[in-house]
Amino acid sequence: MIFAGSPQAKGGVERYDSTAQTRPPTDAVGFGIDTYDRLNPWPNDFHAPYPNAKLSYPPRDPTSGFTPLSEGTDLGRIFRTGETRVSHGCATSYGGARYMMADADGVVLEVPDGAVPDVHVDAATEEMHVERAGRRWGCGPISPRGSAGISSAPDRRGLQHLLSQMSGENAARRG
Repeated sequence: MIFAGSPQAKGGVERYDSTAQTRPPTDAVGFGIDTYDRLNPWPNDFHAPYPNAKLSYPPRDPTSGFTPLSEGTDLGRIFRTGETRVSHGCATSYGGARYMMADADGVVLEVPDGAVPDVHVDAATEEMHVERAGRRWGCGPISPRGSAGISSAPDRRGLQHLLSQMSGENAARRG
C-alpha cells in the first residue's frame, strides 16, 4: 500500500498504478509470449521480481524491525473491541442479550445500577469480559437474544387473564 500526503505524491501513485497496469501486457508482447503455456509461469518467474529489483531499495539497517512477543503476552488485550455499557446490578446487555458479570471462581461482580463498565470482546474467541478494579470478570449469558415483549394489563381482570395465559405457555414449554 502506498500512502500519499500531498497532491504531488498522489500524482506519483497514479502514474505508478498506470505503469503497473500497462507494463505486463507490453512486456509479454516484447518477450514474445504468445501462448497461455508460456504466459502462466511468466508473472512469477520474471514480472513480479522485476519491479521489486528496479523500484525497491535495500534497508539501511538489515536487521528485522519486528520484535518477538514476550512470553505470556495476552493477545486478547490487543485484539479486542470495547464498548461502554450501563449496568443493571450484576448484569449488562450487549447485542440484544443480557449477561451476568462473574470472575473465574464464580464470584459475581456487583456494581451499582447505572454504573458504566467497559465491556470487551476478544476478536479471536468472541468471549466477553469486563475489567474492573484490576480484575477480569467474564460475561455469561442469562437471557437470550431478542426481546421477549412487554405485556400490560389495563385492570385486575386483564392482569389475571395475562397471568393465566403466561402460566399456560410455561406449562406447554415444560410438557
